Amino acid sequence: MIKHNLENITEITPVSVIDATCSPTPLPILSLKKNLASCRAEDVIEIKVKDNTVCKDIESFCNTTKNSYIGKKMEGIYISCFVKKI
Repeated sequence: MIKHNLENITEITPVSVIDATCSPTPLPILSLKKNLASCRAEDVIEIKVKDNTVCKDIESFCNTTKNSYIGKKMEGIYISCFVKKI
């Protein structure tokens, strides 16, 4: 698994953005799974969450499903997690 520091990246263009800022666990993971099913290999999905615990869940999900957890970036009170479909 490759992790990147996204603090200095200004251009990352996800094919889908999931707003999970008000979603309880496990809904962000279920939304990610559904979105990944409709994506092509190398597509990037952004998931916006409030809780860092969800980021850890997303990372574990990626390890289990062999997708790539690119990393996370703080955006105010929200955290954007980035996943690439493998």
